[in-house]
Amino acid sequence: MNEWISSLKPLHEQATVSRFALLVGKSKPVISERLKQHVINAGDSYLQWLHDYIEHLSAVAGGRGGDNQEELTQAKIEDLKTRSGLTRLAYHEKLGSLVPVEAAETSLIEWSSYTNRQIIEAFNEFVFEIQDKYSITIEPEIREKIVRSTTGRIRDYAQKLGESFTSDQ
Repeated sequence: MNEWISSLKPLHEQATVSRFALLVGKSKPVISERLKQHVINAGDSYLQWLHDYIEHLSAVAGGRGGDNQEELTQAKIEDLKTRSGLTRLAYHEKLGSLVPVEAAETSLIEWSSYTNRQIIEAFNEFVFEIQDKYSITIEPEIREKIVRSTTGRIRDYAQKLGESFTSDQ
């Protein structure tokens, strides 16, 4: 520490809010608020308070501190994430690897229709094989009841997924 500063005995005394406010030209409430924020600490000297207060002012002026620092940091993080996401989106768009919602919805409907037809054909083939091998008859109502239940669940699930595409927009 500078010898000249060290020779200023009053600066080594325990600081008070009212005198420090006079020293730096601020109001008592402003200095009290800095005390609550732990910018300056009770029991320290005027010299320490000056040092801490100047550091705080430098940080605020440099955009590194202040009352809204956390909020500012979160906003910057959110902005960076948004920019990053938009960059990735543009990249995938350029690659042609994005699927429009309408195309995804149409594909899902076509897939579920195809799947349902395949299930019905496979089930009917299975039933005919059993009827042929064991010389029995399975009534069409029973077959349709089982097939409708299965294909209905597939249809409902595909519809639910399709709705989720459009509800996210």
